[in-house]
Amino acid sequence: MRRFFYAVRAALLDSFLPILLYMFVSIVTAASAAMNVTWAVAIYTILGSGLSCVAGGGLKSSLWWGDKSQKIAGPIIALVLMILAQWLSTGFSIQLVGYDLGGNLWSVIGFAVTFVFTNKKLAGA
Repeated sequence: MRRFFYAVRAALLDSFLPILLYMFVSIVTAASAAMNVTWAVAIYTILGSGLSCVAGGGLKSSLWWGDKSQKIAGPIIALVLMILAQWLSTGFSIQLVGYDLGGNLWSVIGFAVTFVFTNKKLAGA
């Protein structure tokens, strides 16, 4: 049982923690937007952030650990998801530690974070 907890802790600290932190900030921002602005902005925040994370992780999974068809289709699907995420992300902006980040930049940050920190275990490959 102890080995299981060490393995879970190592997996969380090695790769999942930055992705979790990104999604946590996105959810907190969406909750703030829902209370202060409108629900539409909150939905844009969640969908834009989520789609960019799926695109980044999916692209890395398909390129690094996919077979030939996945290496062809993965970048196309990631591009489509990022276009949709960028379109949804135009509806919000995030102020983080005094810096005003547009929704499009926040979406690109999510893509980059998941692309960099997705590992084979997290990808399920």
